[in-house]
Amino acid sequence: MNKIIKILMILLIAVALFFVNAFFGNPISKAIASRAANKYIDENYINFKLKREKIFYNFKNAAYTVRIQDEESEDTKFEVAFDSLGRFKYDSFDDIKFNTWLRFQDELRNYGKELAKKENLPFELNLTSSDEKDYNELTLDEKVDFDHFPFRVDVNVFGYAKEPTKEKLIEYLKEAFKVMEKTPLEIKSYSIILVPEKNRKENGEALDWKDALSVYGIPKEKINDLTTEYIDELIEEGNKPKDN
Repeated sequence: MNKIIKILMILLIAVALFFVNAFFGNPISKAIASRAANKYIDENYINFKLKREKIFYNFKNAAYTVRIQDEESEDTKFEVAFDSLGRFKYDSFDDIKFNTWLRFQDELRNYGKELAKKENLPFELNLTSSDEKDYNELTLDEKVDFDHFPFRVDVNVFGYAKEPTKEKLIEYLKEAFKVMEKTPLEIKSYSIILVPEKNRKENGEALDWKDALSVYGIPKEKINDLTTEYIDELIEEGNKPKDN
């Protein structure tokens, strides 16, 4: 009986160690990967002033990863990763301009939030750049200039109404259009989600989108001529109007 208990204990410990290793790695492999990472960074980024975070195990790709930030460049942050034997897995340096793009998106979203607040709009404005332009066309560490924003912008309206109707939807879209026309941004399209007031939680978020009314991707040129018939058309076509 004692022998069986010992065997079961050994099995349980082995299973526990397996899961710990799978999700958190192990100290020996971590040390090996850390040495490999330090050597790789010193050899490939000698001219950079880098700040390195402590190496950590990423169970999603079974790699030991080091996050790196160039102290002289806001957008130069990337990762290098190695396996448990110290073998190189990847280096994300070539994608650092994506950090510039993300920063542009964050500032654009904040611009929309502040604009809605400033204009005292009865709905939220979520601004996103259209995906028609390659982010690699941006310059690393480029400053965001809304007077010369490099992307066309999609305007997403989110609001509540006692009873969402096509008429209220058109009213909100035209109000958003009027506000956006005062900005220097080049607008590509408008979308809207109108949720019943009864679905609003105390914190302002939607409990669900049941009975909500929504249309997507309306070309800017169509906003001033919106009709309930056109909205019906969009809904019937699956909210996929042809872009002008």
